[in-house]
Amino acid sequence: MTRTPREVISQIGEMRSEWLELTRKNNFEAGLRGLLSELYPDEAHFVYELLQNAEDAEATQVSFELSKTELRFSHNGRRMFTERDVESITGIGESTKKDDVNKVGKFGIGFKAVFAYSDTPQIYSGDYEFQIEHLFCPSSVPSVKKEDETTLFIFPFNNSSKPAAQCYQEVMSVFERMDHTAILFLNNIKSIEWKIQGQAPGLVMRDDMSALDGSLCQISIVHPSSAQLEEDVWFLKYQAPLEGHGNLMCGIALQLGFKKNDQRELKKGTPIDEQMKVVEADGRLCIFFPADKESTGLKFYINGPFASAIDRASVKHDHEDNRKIMRTLSELVVSGLFELKKHKLLNSDLLAVLPINEDTLPKFYEPIRARVHEALSKEALILTRSNSYSPAVELVKGPKALSDVFSDDDVSFLSSKISKKWAVGVLQNSRADKLLSDLKVSTWGYSEVLDDIHSKYWFFNAKKVDTDWLAAKSLPWLRKFYLTLYSAAKRTDSESKLSSHLTICYTNERTVTRFDGVYFPASGKNKAYGYTTLHHDLFRELTKDERTRMRSLFEKLGVSLFGEREEIQNILDSYYSEEVDEDITRKQHSEHMSRFIDYSEKTKNYSIYKDYSIFLSGDAESYLEAQHGFLDKPIKNTGISCIYDNAIPSNARYPLWSGYAKVAGFNNFAIAVGVASSLEIVKSSVWRNPKRSTLFEGMSGSRETHTRTNEDYTITDLESLLDKRDPKIAKLIWDTVRQADPRVLKARYRPNQQYTMRTVSSTLIQMLTTAAWIPDKSNNFKKAQDIRKSDLTSDLEYDDRNGWLTAIGFAEKEKKATADYQLKKDTAEKVFGLSLSDIELLKELKNSPDEYNKVKRKVQELSNPVEFPERLVKNPERRRTKVTSSVKDSKGVKYATKDRSVRESQTSIEPDAWLRETYRNSKNQLICQLCHDVMPFKKRDGEYYMEAVEIASGFKLEREEQHLALCPVCAAKYKEYIKRDSDACRAFLESIYSTEGSEIGLNFGREKASMKFVESHIHDLRVLLDETGLPDG
Repeated sequence: MTRTPREVISQIGEMRSEWLELTRKNNFEAGLRGLLSELYPDEAHFVYELLQNAEDAEATQVSFELSKTELRFSHNGRRMFTERDVESITGIGESTKKDDVNKVGKFGIGFKAVFAYSDTPQIYSGDYEFQIEHLFCPSSVPSVKKEDETTLFIFPFNNSSKPAAQCYQEVMSVFERMDHTAILFLNNIKSIEWKIQGQAPGLVMRDDMSALDGSLCQISIVHPSSAQLEEDVWFLKYQAPLEGHGNLMCGIALQLGFKKNDQRELKKGTPIDEQMKVVEADGRLCIFFPADKESTGLKFYINGPFASAIDRASVKHDHEDNRKIMRTLSELVVSGLFELKKHKLLNSDLLAVLPINEDTLPKFYEPIRARVHEALSKEALILTRSNSYSPAVELVKGPKALSDVFSDDDVSFLSSKISKKWAVGVLQNSRADKLLSDLKVSTWGYSEVLDDIHSKYWFFNAKKVDTDWLAAKSLPWLRKFYLTLYSAAKRTDSESKLSSHLTICYTNERTVTRFDGVYFPASGKNKAYGYTTLHHDLFRELTKDERTRMRSLFEKLGVSLFGEREEIQNILDSYYSEEVDEDITRKQHSEHMSRFIDYSEKTKNYSIYKDYSIFLSGDAESYLEAQHGFLDKPIKNTGISCIYDNAIPSNARYPLWSGYAKVAGFNNFAIAVGVASSLEIVKSSVWRNPKRSTLFEGMSGSRETHTRTNEDYTITDLESLLDKRDPKIAKLIWDTVRQADPRVLKARYRPNQQYTMRTVSSTLIQMLTTAAWIPDKSNNFKKAQDIRKSDLTSDLEYDDRNGWLTAIGFAEKEKKATADYQLKKDTAEKVFGLSLSDIELLKELKNSPDEYNKVKRKVQELSNPVEFPERLVKNPERRRTKVTSSVKDSKGVKYATKDRSVRESQTSIEPDAWLRETYRNSKNQLICQLCHDVMPFKKRDGEYYMEAVEIASGFKLEREEQHLALCPVCAAKYKEYIKRDSDACRAFLESIYSTEGSEIGLNFGREKASMKFVESHIHDLRVLLDETGLPDG
């Protein structure tokens, strides 16, 4: 007998009531409600249960209406409620376990989540109109106004455990978070609308398009909470059935974006690949709806009927069915790649969304990455720059600038690898670039270009087949090739690989050769007859910057500019080298010399003539190098011939041809090239200075650094010249030194900048002082000190402006004989107790402020000696007993033996304070024990800066007495020369223990000093050493 819907509801209600009474008698009702709370901890989870049920009912449109007191949900599902649906929705379902696999299309325990908000949910579907009470009991309710084909749910917010206001807020928060994922993987529902009391309606709507074989969809979102913000999101969806599970589907969704930022709609008639690209998404896992607690690490969405917790927020990774789904999804991703390839969307943008090794993927999702990498490595799925597809094993990657020049065939040829193709261009270090690296796609970048060219075209390795290949290239290609070579060397800092030995020079003969002896194309009057040049068209059709870079490259490769320099070089090689025995007419030579002069005046290049005999000798019999000639009358009156007429063997030079007097500019040219025209004062080392011992005193062993000064001055063969006693030579020397820089009067030395500069008279001045070289009016040669100003010949100009006459002691004897000199001498002796030479020394010191101030401070110290503090020991025996007792109470020092003994214990004493008290004198000055002087400066707090230095390493106890009070300089000297030298340190300690008195001598290299103690300090230190022995360090 057929029952009416009301009868069905009544009978089911009676059965559920009987069951409910039993549960209440056993106190189960509260437990069931608690279980539901545990199963559905998320707020308003039931909203997604309602959407799932509408999907199962084949609804295409669903609508929510939220007010302060209730939620209404309606859909247009084709399947209305049946008796079985009433039994299902009022029952518990097949299982209440939290880890059950979702049973798609079933009313079960999922619906019970609504009871957290409503005690009496109402359902109106077809002929069934009822409400559910006490979780399980249906009862009929009056009809409400609705569309006939509409299923309506009403949920009054009447749960006593949750206020209506809270229900309202929690449900509203679900709609505020509603996005494209709510509808992405549903097959039936096309739109979800929600209306919230007091707000404009919200909408998520999916438009499944016929484009791309039906895989393209557009999801539009309107959020009333975001000021009517409209958002369109595009996806490519691919689905495949889960084997062995009927109609259950697995799916992936790749998000798309427009290539142009201002584009919003698809243009009809324009291919999708020209308008859109695949973009990164947040890569969520969906079980029709997002599993919020799952983190995939992927950049695209995946969907499947995963076994999950009841709330669908997470899936079990160790579930065999779930692993099967993941394998299905892995294959689906790969098949999707082939679909994308068909539609020209498999490009660098798509590569950027595929998983890379750097991604943190949970192990559960690893099959997707592994299968994708396998497919990309073996299948033709990676776009090349020639718009074909190849597997990763056949590809190389590198900068676009290289692929613009080198074709796939070029790369294969130069790298000597079979069938290599350029992978699609990607940004360096981008996700796509890292994916190619993960796939072992080799890099062919600037460094590899240089290496391969260097290897293939180094002149030892270059083969005809290689040079023929390069020679067959077009000029436009060769221009790009050379510019790329320049860029590669610059970018990789490998300009050393740009060698003239590379056989890649494309010449004007259309051959490829080395760069040795190759010139730039000649122009104008400078024709490169007989020379090999670069092809004259290489520099055409280039920008100014490109020409500059091309020229720079060829210059580094050894290409020379064929111009005037080459012509000059050609003249030199043809007429003036040692290997040539060519007769030259005087006219030819004069023309050559004029060309040399003109060229060098313009270019300032004088070194080109080195080792060439370009000067005709005075007898016109031979040609000389510049270093063998000198200038004098009739070419230029220098007076220098007197030196060489006397034929000093070590400095032989010869006069030049008189015809040069008529050659314009000859004198300056000859001097610039190296022909002698004057007597030269030369700079030399101080090692030959007669007074060098004064310069080196106390500096033996000092390290010379780049800040050293080592300079002396003399005239070559000066001693021989002075011995000639020739008035002409004497005048030449006189005028030379008279006009010289005052600096040549002194020799200077210091090993490094830490030392004060020391000076003595230069070798030049000392030789001019001791030699009898100055002629008087009677042609007698006298020493400088013996001659008077009135004795000088008229051609020797008295001029002491640079101080040279004073330096050589000119007329010294005459000065000493004068009454004025005697007065100065007597005054110096009577008033100052000094000789006049001492006074002169002090005056000279004034010219060296550092030395003068040092002497001044020393004098002041001698007149006002620093007071060293005293700390007397009045009763040695009593003090010894007291110190011995305190030694026994002292804390020990702990050391750990590693590669060396390392102190581990923290000192418990304050040696700094103890030393300050001990070494402060009656004037409140803190005194250094080593230099015995006041500490050099005070700190910002007004206290003297001092270093408390432990005498040695390895003391067994913590004691103040084993420290020294030293200034910074003395501390550094002590640590370097004594403490770090175990033998010197031990000797010092033994001296402290065994020597009487309170001052111990020390050696600091060649410097000697003494360590001074107050009596109480050294007494206590000896007691300490007696009790503990010498330290181990």
